[in-house]
Amino acid sequence: KHDKKDLLKEAVEIMVAEKLQLQQGKKIGLLVEDSAVEAALKNIEKNNGLGEGQLAAMLESEGRSLEVYKNHIRDQILVSKVTRYELSSRLKISDRKIAKYYHDNQKDFWKEGKFKVRHILILLKKDTPADNKMESYKHIKNILAEIKNGKDFADAAKEYSEDVSASSGGLVGYIEKGKMVTEFEEAVFNLKEGEISDVVETEFGLHIIKVDEVVKGSTLPLKEVKGKIQNILSFEKQKLAYENWMKELRATAF
Repeated sequence: KHDKKDLLKEAVEIMVAEKLQLQQGKKIGLLVEDSAVEAALKNIEKNNGLGEGQLAAMLESEGRSLEVYKNHIRDQILVSKVTRYELSSRLKISDRKIAKYYHDNQKDFWKEGKFKVRHILILLKKDTPADNKMESYKHIKNILAEIKNGKDFADAAKEYSEDVSASSGGLVGYIEKGKMVTEFEEAVFNLKEGEISDVVETEFGLHIIKVDEVVKGSTLPLKEVKGKIQNILSFEKQKLAYENWMKELRATAF
């Protein structure tokens, strides 16, 4: 639990850190364009639902001028700019470290396989009477028999399916695990490329499913995940890099 003395000390530390960072920013010649200040100002107005001139009036009522406030914003942008500038050079991660992380954490970069799927759906409500359910089963079994006797699956979907995908020959698209209802997924992931399921019942009704294509799972190549790994490793180094930088600034300032 912080007492007043600790809080005051913390506030002073923050102010000192900002002053040192501002000095450093000016020393290395970093500039903040007027357009960046204006854009930040517009953002502040927008986020607080303020109209034209309202911010200036509010500041005036608090005894502050818009120009002083703009300078405060300019300083804040400069602090953030110098921090990014300084830390980016300290947070450079070697390709060797990135490659090591990639090889040590292969499972994190595994991309699940996906299945290109079509289906034919005969709608069936949960409370459908047994006789009607039987009729629907007979109907879909007849459709399945037609397909097994050589009828094109897409044509059968256009003719019989009661799903919105009927017009595109029953095309659902590429699906990955966890995207569809369990019974549908189980049927899909048990089919090989080109295979057609038996009748599958889900909460939506009765389906016949066809897998057009199977794209096997694979480990993402290093070049695709390099940026992500860089961010992970940079984040780990960030706190230490910031502390070391502030130590250096303090040492040179005093």
